[in-house]
Formats: sequence, structure tokens, C-alpha cells
Amino acid sequence: IMWMLAVPLAVIMLVSLVCLYVSSYSGMKGSARQMMSNIVAQNSSFFSSWILSKERVLKTFADGTDGQLRDRSRSAVVREMENFIDTYFADEQGGMYAVLSTPEEYRKEGYDPRKRDWYIQAQANRGTISQTAPYADVDTGSMVISIMLANSKGVSGADVSMQSIEDCLKNIVLPAGGYAILTYGPENRILAGPDKSFMDKPASAYDSMLDNASLESIAAAGTKNDLASLDLKHGSVYAIGENISGTDWKLFVFVPVSTVYSSMISGLIAEALIIVILAAITLFVITRFVRRFISRPLFAFSGYLDSLAKGEIADCMELHTGDEFETLAESFNRVIESQKKQVSSVSEFIDENASQTRSRNQEIYSSAASQKDAIDVMMGSIDAVYSSMNVLSLHTSDTLQ
Repeated sequence: IMWMLAVPLAVIMLVSLVCLYVSSYSGMKGSARQMMSNIVAQNSSFFSSWILSKERVLKTFADGTDGQLRDRSRSAVVREMENFIDTYFADEQGGMYAVLSTPEEYRKEGYDPRKRDWYIQAQANRGTISQTAPYADVDTGSMVISIMLANSKGVSGADVSMQSIEDCLKNIVLPAGGYAILTYGPENRILAGPDKSFMDKPASAYDSMLDNASLESIAAAGTKNDLASLDLKHGSVYAIGENISGTDWKLFVFVPVSTVYSSMISGLIAEALIIVILAAITLFVITRFVRRFISRPLFAFSGYLDSLAKGEIADCMELHTGDEFETLAESFNRVIESQKKQVSSVSEFIDENASQTRSRNQEIYSSAASQKDAIDVMMGSIDAVYSSMNVLSLHTSDTLQ
């Protein structure tokens, strides 16, 4: 019985493992797509909110009066609000009002903001907030990007540390071996990525496969929550990208194919172990159940029937299981009791007949003995007659002579 139960259970477990493997394998890319799509969507939304918050603060700053725009303490408050490297205002006469340096220091150095790229770019996009490419800040020497807004008063601007952008990118939680790249502009230049040396260089400089056409196709696939598969110099990867709303930035996430499948296989192994453990527990429970409620009653029946086969009609079978086996044992005991009564009745009948037969045999034997005695007497009489006849014959013979 144990084997009859264990074999189907093993087959069911094997089929379950095969189905789990097939379904998991087919769902691996789908799971990876969902995971990476969620990562890109959440972080592109974060970057969008992050830059939008800074632009709103800059717009509020630029809407100030001439006196407020030249007020260094006000600029310092705006700087602290969004952790800008610096906030500043440049008027159309060439005056520069910032937090890190005074107008006198700028004039002493011969600094004319009107000749700077950020000023020229802002004036070209007057009324619209624009951004520069990464560059080294004059005051701090650190890499920054500037966000600017030009109006009739001049150009208001704020410098955002590239390090803060890189820190945001590093905080993205990715599977082992995965990395993210933040690009800007139509050329998809790297704003932040896994290697600082490629900052402000085309993404194709990091890997020749990451040309504009490939990145655009990755971003297009991302809008459909689909993955692109690429063979980069670092190995085969799944890639997904998304445009960051309100900017010309794009966020791309790359995860090695081997990492995707290894993590899924690890999960599959864990699930398989759980199935095996559950199957083992189930088999143990069923075994205990079968031994307790099936095997033991059957063995009791088997032993009792063996005794009957040997002609040993024992007492009633004691079986207290509280189920159908106990009911069967009670019925069987009633049959045995009935058979015992019939056997006892037959034995009594045989004993009575045997006793009567012995009595009749004794009577017959006594009658035969009496008859034998009578015959013996009769034979004695016949012998006497015969002897008398012989004597008479002799006497007769002598008389005749």
C-alpha cells in the first residue's frame, strides 16, 4: 500500500516540478520586463519631479524684483532650499549677483556673464527654463549643470551639482551586474552613468552598440513596457528606457541576461525545494495515517484469518478503530459466533448419534452372543444325537450279524 501511495505522489510531484520549470522559464523574461519597467518608471518619475522642483524654485526666484534678485541673502535661501551649488542673477549691464562671490569679485576678475554660454543659451530661450551641458564651475571647480530663465530683467540661474545627479542614479536598486545611464539631448550624451570618465560623451563612446538609433529603439520599446536585447561589450543584456517628462533627459537601465535567469533559477530552486519538502511531509502524514488506520486493521484481519485457516477458532476479534474496519470486525465476529453455534450444534448431534449407535451396537452384540450360545447348545444336542445314532448303528449291525 505504501508503494501504491508513494508512486502516484512521486509522479504528481515530478509533474508539478516540470510544470513549474516550464511556466517559470517562459515567465522569466516577462518578470524581468515587469521589474525593469517598474524601475525605469519609478525613477524617471523621480528625476522628473526632482528637476521640476528645482525649476519651480528657480522660476519663483526669477520673478522677484530687481532689488530681490540682487539680494545675496535671498539668493542664499533659494540655494539652501534645493541644495544648489550656487544661485545667481545676471543683468543686461553685465552685473553678476551670486551667493559664492560678490559682484565686486566678479568685476575684479573681469567676469562678464553676457559672454558665457549659459547666459547666451538662456537669452535664446527667453521665457523658457533651459539647461546647460555639464561643465566645470568657475567658483568651485566641480562639475555642474546650470538651469536658467531669462526675462526682461536679465538671466536668473542655479547650478546643480553633477554629484547629486550621480548619487540619485546610484540609489537605483538594480539586480546584480545591472547599471543605469542618464543621457540628455538629441545626441544622447551621458549625464551620469557607471563610469564618470564618459560624462558629457555620447553613449556610443561607452559602448559602440549604444548609438542613437539603438537608444531610440530602446526608449520606444520602453513606452510599450517591452525589453530590448543587446549584445554589448560587457555581455548580453536586457535594456529598457524612458524619456523623463519635462526634460530632454532619458533614463536607460541595463541588466545582464545571465543575472535575470540566475535570479529566476534561484527562485525556481527554492520553489522546487518547497514542493519536495511539502511532498515529503505529505507522504509522511499519509504513511502514518495508512499505518494507523488501514495497515494495522488489515494485519489484524490477516492474522485472525490465518488462525481460522489453521482450524483455530479463537475468541472474537478485538478492533477498536471507530470506523468502517470496526464495523466490519463486528460483522465478522457475528458470523464467527453464528458458525461456532452451528459447529456446536453439529457436534452435539454427532455425539448423540454416536451414543445411540454405541447402544444399538451393544444390543446387537449381546443378541449375537445369546444366539451364539443357543447355537452352541443346539450343536451340542446335535452332536449327542449323532453319537447316539452311531451307537445305535453299531448295535444294529451287531444284532444283524
